[in-house]
Amino acid sequence: PEDAKDLFRKAKAEADRQRDEAADIGTKTHKAIEEYLKTGRKPKGLAPVIQKTFNAFLIFAKEKKLGKAIAVEKIIYSPYGYAGKLDFVAPLDGKKSLVDAKTSGGFYSEVPRQLAAYANAFEEMTGDKIERVGAVRLDKETGLPYWKDYTDIREISFKRFLCLLDFVSLA
Repeated sequence: PEDAKDLFRKAKAEADRQRDEAADIGTKTHKAIEEYLKTGRKPKGLAPVIQKTFNAFLIFAKEKKLGKAIAVEKIIYSPYGYAGKLDFVAPLDGKKSLVDAKTSGGFYSEVPRQLAAYANAFEEMTGDKIERVGAVRLDKETGLPYWKDYTDIREISFKRFLCLLDFVSLA
């Protein structure tokens, strides 16, 4: 039993370490993107893995013809009773787009609801219409970007988000 407890403690510590490392990569990648979008300058002295995810962002920016950012790391809120921080709003292929940058291993099911909620709040706050919502996954291993456009399911995703918000408020 003592060996099993020790093994469990070690496994949990390693899982916590990996989680924290992944969060750190995401935070540092977002900072690099924010600096680039605000200043137009590529950050210098990035750790190799951050350089790789940032390079993936630059590939994405070129492929999607990223225009001048309208909002970067903006805190948004809604009369529906939620708030958050969007990554950026900028033209992609000429369409005003709300984009979430991810360094995780995949696209998760909550992403379309998050993007729809952020787009709705941004529109409520600014009066500016968001034409496109999507997420770009910046792969830490390959250094390549993967784009997923959720515009077609934005409306239903927002309705689902509101249902979940209503459910949580009942608790």
